[in-house]
Amino acid sequence: MSILKSYGLSLLLCLLPAGIRAQVKFIEVSTLQEMEAMQKKASDQMLMLFVDVYATWCGPCKMMDQQVYTDPAVADYMNTHFVNVRLDGESEYGMQYVTEQQLEGYPTMYVFSDEGERISNILGFKPAEELVASLKTTLEGYQSVKKYRALHAQGNLEAEAFADYIAVVRKMGNPEQADLLADEYMEEVM
Repeated sequence: MSILKSYGLSLLLCLLPAGIRAQVKFIEVSTLQEMEAMQKKASDQMLMLFVDVYATWCGPCKMMDQQVYTDPAVADYMNTHFVNVRLDGESEYGMQYVTEQQLEGYPTMYVFSDEGERISNILGFKPAEELVASLKTTLEGYQSVKKYRALHAQGNLEAEAFADYIAVVRKMGNPEQADLLADEYMEEVM
């Protein structure tokens, strides 16, 4: 019997490091200064900032923690491409933050460029594969947005490219910005 216990413990210890690695590495922030430091860290590392806003009572938030942020594919992708931050939306700073970001519900995940521009938000529980797909779309889309934005600033954005620009922004999960661009597009066309 003790050999079985010893074998089981050894097996558990061998598997433990793999389980620890399969976790999104979040940094909990509770002040504006901490959030600014994390944005600077993302900028310095030329990574995007991922902000998970949760509430302690939120069931879908807990499901994200248990089912999604522990998924090896999610952890690998997010730990490679983002500085990952968590924020209790009902803490003192959290309430200020969610007001500024116009939070619609819990959980909400925001993605900021390395320059600090909010480029996407993801609302509600997302299964692992869906979250990774959304984040990949955001990263790839942001590269296109930067290209379109530069052409637009130079006055060199043709009508078809402008429409593509709007579509990319909308696909990234930023419908408000897409609507503003669509209004601008309509003014230019008419």
